Amino acid sequence: MIDKKYKQGEIVFRENEPGKCMYQVRQGSVSVVKFYGTQDEKKLTVLYEGDTFGELAVLDGSLRSATIVADKEDTVLSEISEEELMFFLIDNPNKIRAIMKQISRRLRHITEDYREVCKTIQEMGDTREQPEKRSEGFLAKIARFLKIGQNAGSGEIIHPSLADEPKTSISAFETEILEKMECGAGIVIFREGDPGDAMYQIRKGKVGIYTNYGKKDEKQIAVLESRRFFGEMGLLENLPRSAAAVAEEDFTMVVRFTEEDLENLMHDSPIQVMQILQYLGGRLRDMTEEYAEACRTLQKMTDAEKMHVGLDPKIQAIVDYYMAQAQSGINPMF
Repeated sequence: MIDKKYKQGEIVFRENEPGKCMYQVRQGSVSVVKFYGTQDEKKLTVLYEGDTFGELAVLDGSLRSATIVADKEDTVLSEISEEELMFFLIDNPNKIRAIMKQISRRLRHITEDYREVCKTIQEMGDTREQPEKRSEGFLAKIARFLKIGQNAGSGEIIHPSLADEPKTSISAFETEILEKMECGAGIVIFREGDPGDAMYQIRKGKVGIYTNYGKKDEKQIAVLESRRFFGEMGLLENLPRSAAAVAEEDFTMVVRFTEEDLENLMHDSPIQVMQILQYLGGRLRDMTEEYAEACRTLQKMTDAEKMHVGLDPKIQAIVDYYMAQAQSGINPMF
């Protein structure tokens, strides 16, 4: 770990650069900026002494999601390399918790935006033949999402059902301090509205995630398989469950761990905690990309309307996917 000085206005790193290290503010402050140097430039937040940043790119190998600019003369930052990151977190377990909460909040916010753009795509499709029914508020939402889609780049849209299921390299927790639960098919692990007092990892079998479980309008929004985590958002942010988790197969086994178990893992099994961080970072990256793709899909719908032509069948399939997402009330924040 080395300390570096920066002058006011000096750039620490730029958006979309690869990230090989994270930073801690030792003196002064830095601004987190999206679309730096463009007409759409937006300051997201300011970080002060003791704050850390840049850890997500190191954890999951993604590109920088924003530009960091020094706010004051003689701003001092500690640069923590990829190799030093684990040792830094072992020595600063409070930082692990802070990073987890930060990722959790960002994931919750991006999920809310994703739901909103899916609903916008649905309304766009439903009013295609009667555009005069679109309100000013709806048109303002379209404009906001189109700007995001343009800034997100012009990468090829892949129908999510054709993409590979997100993989995780997280190994099952072998520590004996965690409570193991073996469930038969149909056993409810937690219900919608329950306190979020624990998170889980599937060791064997499958777990279904449902909204309005047991009611007439019950909807299955996800099926999770072995090695996947669930319930982490409720634990990290102390939020009530927004969906129910139900065993889908006999002999489904999950391990349950509480906030106290997390604290123990931070001290006794830092590698496993790093794996949880990588998993959360991967979920955030995947949801962010899905959100950007939805915004680009909306852009293609708008372009087709302007030219008074139909959508390409491949794009129409993607539109249908996002309309289905809106109708399903997708809610991964459980």
